[in-house]
Amino acid sequence: MDSWYATQRLIALIDNLGKFYYCPLKSNPLVDDTGGVKKYKKVQDLNWNGTEKLSGKRIKIKGFPRDKKVKIFWGTVSANRTEYIVTNDLNQSSLL
Repeated sequence: MDSWYATQRLIALIDNLGKFYYCPLKSNPLVDDTGGVKKYKKVQDLNWNGTEKLSGKRIKIKGFPRDKKVKIFWGTVSANRTEYIVTNDLNQSSLL
């Protein structure tokens, strides 16, 4: 089984238990930040405005239930590496 699908199942389990999760996300899963207006795109291809860079943005991850939104944050770890973190805590305003 692909590691992303294992992670997706674990996220769903935690979510169903009513608990919060903070999970690293690779740069290649397909996501939507347009509410279904545009096609899914890779996480690394998302556009971020100034506010979203600081406080995250809501997205839908392909393969999740239609109404399941998560919040994604990003940060530069080194000159050539960016990390993405998703959470079901939609009130989270910063990971700092």
